[in-house]
Amino acid sequence: MVFSRLHTPNWREGFARYRHRSANRGLWNGLRGAWLPSLGPTGRTLWDIGGRHKHGGFENMSGDNWGVAKNGYAIAMNGVDESVVLTAPGDTSFAFTSGFSVLLKIKATAANVGQYDVAFSCCDLGGNGWRMWTRDASTPKWYWECRDAGGATNVVSPSAITSEWQTIVGTHDGGNLRLFLDGREVGTPRACGNVVYGVDSIRTNLGAMAQGLLATARQRWFPGMYATAAIWGRVLAPGEIQQLHQDQFALVRPRARYFPAVSAHGPFRVA
Repeated sequence: MVFSRLHTPNWREGFARYRHRSANRGLWNGLRGAWLPSLGPTGRTLWDIGGRHKHGGFENMSGDNWGVAKNGYAIAMNGVDESVVLTAPGDTSFAFTSGFSVLLKIKATAANVGQYDVAFSCCDLGGNGWRMWTRDASTPKWYWECRDAGGATNVVSPSAITSEWQTIVGTHDGGNLRLFLDGREVGTPRACGNVVYGVDSIRTNLGAMAQGLLATARQRWFPGMYATAAIWGRVLAPGEIQQLHQDQFALVRPRARYFPAVSAHGPFRVA
């Protein structure tokens, strides 16, 4: 199978180069962070081409975490101790209170029954903030959760997670939380006020929550593969969410094509 390849992602080229090659330039409106492993291996750093230059650092990971996914590349996390740290403690770049959206193109490779596997989060050490995670006592499902002044509010997918690639979007429109799976809204929208964050250090992560929580609660690392993660400071429209699912190049369209076979970054994990 032929996979798409872009030149090595360069955050300096973000809006200048990538936006004009997008299938829908409007998707770049309000884009605050975009991390696309699907573009190709970049060593131990996951570059942000979304404009805020919040490049992710690998935690307990190496070059062999890069793999070949269905439509390009991905990074694999073992669900034991691996994650990508997108912001330093105390950085509030993605600590939105309302009117925002988060996206994941992801494949779960295991399910830690009875645990909370955190795929994407912006939380303080008290658990305040937002998170996309899987949890359930027997059949893990996707949860899109935010904490407002009244506590945790979440929207739950009606079916269990699968071992297939999925497009997951969570939105907070200022009054409600909504969850979209593979372009369709699922679950029941839940009323939610402004997201609150405490005084403890906020950190944005892929694959885990703030490290202080890992030692005291059942928040665990997420076992799976990531092709795309993104954050918007606005609510995505249903049509945009559908396009993000249907078109792998909705945000970025490649310039060349090739067969990914050998990499200087180490052996691949194939998904």
